[in-house]
Amino acid sequence: MSELKDLAWSVQEQVEPAPFDAIQRKGTKRRHRKQLLAAAGVGAATAVAILAVLLPTELRRSESPPVATQPNTSATAQPGPSREGEALIKSADATLDRFHYGTSASWMAGWSDCEPQPCRWAARLHRDGVSVATSVRNFAFTPVQYGDEVHAIALPQNKASGDPLMASLTNLGYQERPLRNVAATSTFGSGEVLIGAGELRVLNVANATLRPLRLPFNEVAHSPVQGPNNRWWIVSQAAGASTSTPWHISWTDDGGKSWKRHAVTDGHRPSRVAVSHDGQTVIATSWKDGATVEAIGSMVLSSDGGKTWRKVTGHPFARLAGPVAFGGGTGVIVGQGGELNAPPTAYRINSNGTAVKTDGWPQLRDDLAGDGKLLYGKSGPTSVAVSNNRGKDWQTVTPR
Repeated sequence: MSELKDLAWSVQEQVEPAPFDAIQRKGTKRRHRKQLLAAAGVGAATAVAILAVLLPTELRRSESPPVATQPNTSATAQPGPSREGEALIKSADATLDRFHYGTSASWMAGWSDCEPQPCRWAARLHRDGVSVATSVRNFAFTPVQYGDEVHAIALPQNKASGDPLMASLTNLGYQERPLRNVAATSTFGSGEVLIGAGELRVLNVANATLRPLRLPFNEVAHSPVQGPNNRWWIVSQAAGASTSTPWHISWTDDGGKSWKRHAVTDGHRPSRVAVSHDGQTVIATSWKDGATVEAIGSMVLSSDGGKTWRKVTGHPFARLAGPVAFGGGTGVIVGQGGELNAPPTAYRINSNGTAVKTDGWPQLRDDLAGDGKLLYGKSGPTSVAVSNNRGKDWQTVTPR
């Protein structure tokens, strides 16, 4: 059966064009949404390029919101609270920092301009054909997905840099709200999101609040990831622990009231965890302490939602982007060989616990994301590479 699962890599997914009447209905809904946005105070439109493609049927039927298959090149741009963010994003000196797909109709792109210093940041939010630029901040914007919506949050490193901010584009319009820090908690609700690294925080989108999350095992946690049925995953290790101390992959199904854990003893530090769209494939990595790049200490794989685990052999020397978990115990990671200045290389992770180099990929260096059908990641200073057939073919776009 593992051979059949791995064979899925070579299968091209077919996407049928939308019938004319469906396109008309979408156009009508889009016009109505634009009217709502105008009523909410969103300004006049300018042009922005994006390209629309239907989701594969398998993703449309899934329980959690699917990601889009391609960026959309025909949209209506809307100025944010000022034109400063729009100008920054379209500046010749702007660099793409972050990109995230939420659903077939929504994405977020974070941009920075460091010419001249100090650096300034803004984000582009896109939803259902409408595009908005946020205000400009002195700290970077990060994408946060909540249901089928993608928000942009900006968290300063210190109070002198400014106040935390959340920018949202919903069917009611565009809104920027300050984020309030409130008392710590050990649990969180189904309508809340875990963010952060080192210290996890609970983001309540409805109330625009941030609460530190106190874990019962008192460990430094990273890489919070939400799977199906509101199961959250993290990797963690005791604060100040030596490299001989095990690190853990932990998950909760009840908002932090109880946790299940898997210990990994490899002499390294935890790095990332990735979960497939169906919640069954889980891939986690650690990094070697003291390495100049994020050299991979080990990689572990579960094909049954965390019940059993195996080590992955043949993985790259260093992690550059990913991993991304697919169904059937497979996935992908972009890494670097042990040679100096080795180019980024994709490695296919097979269900038998081996990682194998894969040709034909663009040189992605970070932000690799997606699921069993869609993959995307930054491919240049201003561009995103997108594939809707698991890396077989790629298209490059600039999400300004």
